[in-house]
Amino acid sequence: MLDPTPDASIAIDLDRARQPVAPGRWARFRSRRLPMGLVVVLVLGGVLAGMAGMGLWAARQWVRTQSALVSVFATVAGINSAYGESGGVVIEGTVAVMNGGPLPVHITGVGEDAALVLQGSQRIIPHATAWFPVRATVSCVDSTAPVSMTAELVVIPSDGRRHLTAVVLPLTGTAWSDPLARACHANLPG
Repeated sequence: MLDPTPDASIAIDLDRARQPVAPGRWARFRSRRLPMGLVVVLVLGGVLAGMAGMGLWAARQWVRTQSALVSVFATVAGINSAYGESGGVVIEGTVAVMNGGPLPVHITGVGEDAALVLQGSQRIIPHATAWFPVRATVSCVDSTAPVSMTAELVVIPSDGRRHLTAVVLPLTGTAWSDPLARACHANLPG
């Protein structure tokens, strides 16, 4: 059975005044009144700044990715003149440069002392071709015309950085092959 006598230790004294409890840090912070407009502006400003930063980062990543996909090809387009010169042939003609990449590029030559001097500078849109006047110095090997030559071009993609690119320019079967063969054969020693 249950004991009907109350235990004195669990008795509640209703006459005693209530003791205030000191508020904690979080309660003190919450009790401060902050202007709601300021809070909204700060939160929205942070969100917008984060979105702008992510957008800028994504745009830079996209440009880096697309710039890495630069693809340039070159081929002989025509010939104006060819003449022999001590163990080689100097050809003045045209070269077609194709942009096989996804972004426009600027193409220019590397300088006057290169084996292939590209004259001028042109912007080439994706999957398009531009024609450049050139002066090429081709070396004959044992009175035989080479089958190809390496040409250096400066490619400037959308990121604005200059990239020196070497392209293989096929010579066999082009407008340059017969004049090269005749000039190399005419330069036989002795």
